[in-house]
Amino acid sequence: TALRTRRVVKPLLAVAAALVVVGGLIAAPSLIDWSEYRSVFTSRLSAATGRAVSIDGDIDFVLLPRPALNADEVRINGSTSADFIAIRRLSARLAFFPLLKGKLALRELVLRAPEAHLTRDHEGAVDFLGFLNPSPNSATMHDAGSGAAVPFELDVERVLVDSGVAVIQDADSGGAIAVAGIDFTVFARRMAPVSIAGNFAIANVPMTLEAVIARAGSNGASAVSLAISLVETDANVKFSGTVSRVRAEVAQRTNSSLLPAGDWDIRGNLDVSTPNAATMLAALGVFEAATPLPQAMQGPFDLSAEIRGGGGAFSADPL
Repeated sequence: TALRTRRVVKPLLAVAAALVVVGGLIAAPSLIDWSEYRSVFTSRLSAATGRAVSIDGDIDFVLLPRPALNADEVRINGSTSADFIAIRRLSARLAFFPLLKGKLALRELVLRAPEAHLTRDHEGAVDFLGFLNPSPNSATMHDAGSGAAVPFELDVERVLVDSGVAVIQDADSGGAIAVAGIDFTVFARRMAPVSIAGNFAIANVPMTLEAVIARAGSNGASAVSLAISLVETDANVKFSGTVSRVRAEVAQRTNSSLLPAGDWDIRGNLDVSTPNAATMLAALGVFEAATPLPQAMQGPFDLSAEIRGGGGAFSADPL
């Protein structure tokens, strides 16, 4: 009888011990005041983005179903007061095994309800391009105020954007483009091309986007493959080519207003197709759907061209 009792009790004790350990792991994050690490996280994010970052809301940590560090009301400031990205909730999902060693290894970011206000300056550049040149990935951050130290590794492979909004204003014309309903998934593994896929809407016209952007080569050019589709009209716009920033010496050598210094040089093949040109133009708001149009515009439309240009000035040859 005693032997049988021991055989029953031992497994029960093992299960109880496991439950205590799991319960402790689940409860431990709630016992830590993560707000003490606010300056640690903002410092690391500022170093990674090259922009001043602030966290005005709560900070918390959850272990299940996936380890994640959450921050509310995150703001990333641009080079001017008019440019910023405000994120209602930023969730940084962490790698599990580094967490067991006390290291916060960020592998995935989820941006919920982000709102971006950007400006296209007089040279055609848009702020926040510093994101493409992050500082070194790994560091141990120290908070001078509390003395807290956290081994912090920022090596993000995937970014999810949920219900985003972006407003891009042109400094020259004063006009603005509003992009709403942004739901994107961005993959950016080390040394691999960046891929973007998702949905958005401009002027209430729903669209889908698929893009693959290669890392810039020694000449500063990036290979780009881009496809945009208008959901309601089955119209498609595709581009395959290269995009690079024009250096000052290149602009002087070409002596061409088509390639101003600091602007973008875009070269490649452009294809536009739609089963009904009139339906596509009406969806884009070019004219009312009831507007009478030539019969030739009531059918399929296809355009293919080799394009080159930047800053709003393009050449197409052959068309």
